[in-house]
Amino acid sequence: MDTLLDFVLSRWLGVPLLFAIGFWLRREGLYRIGYERLHDERPHYIKDRDIWLLWRRLGRFNHNIGWWYSRVLGPYFMLMALVAFVLLWILRWELTSWFDEQRQQLFPIALLVVLAWVLCHCATPIQEPFSGQRIPAMGLDIEHYKDTVYTLYQRIEVQHDYWQLGDKANDQFHLDWLRFAPRLMVVGAIIWYSIMVSWAAMALLLTLQTNLFG
Repeated sequence: MDTLLDFVLSRWLGVPLLFAIGFWLRREGLYRIGYERLHDERPHYIKDRDIWLLWRRLGRFNHNIGWWYSRVLGPYFMLMALVAFVLLWILRWELTSWFDEQRQQLFPIALLVVLAWVLCHCATPIQEPFSGQRIPAMGLDIEHYKDTVYTLYQRIEVQHDYWQLGDKANDQFHLDWLRFAPRLMVVGAIIWYSIMVSWAAMALLLTLQTNLFG
């Protein structure tokens, strides 16, 4: 198992993967910023103030995610990958093993990763009966999130007959959950990306320490 994990985080796979993650984050960030700048008529049809405020909050959240992806996280991971490329390929340094007996504290970090993943995906809009075209990325697909909120709001508005109360109650419960869920998304995203940023920095620092001071 240790050999497999070392290979996943090695120069052969880990460094290209780190650069790919950074490139994808920058591209995704620019997409989110551009999406939020598009003119959208739907907020004008939302009469409920709480839902309108949720819409605005999701828009600001998506724009902030885009800024962090395109200006901070994406360039950070690409820079880390380029530095690692110089150290591991050009200087021919050895990558320090992360999974020896002296670094058992990495396993609690793995538990934090699982916690962050759960928090992010708990906030993902329930797919049934609204299946989006884009795959939700860690529960942070705000475009699909806003579509779901608007669709639920429209459905609730037209459900007035007594025989529709069951569907209306389910839709209202779903909508109430989506009003609370962004808090989980923020916490999960902070934990998730903090761990990823720390991992990239620790990988380089451990490699520098091993090869310079061995």
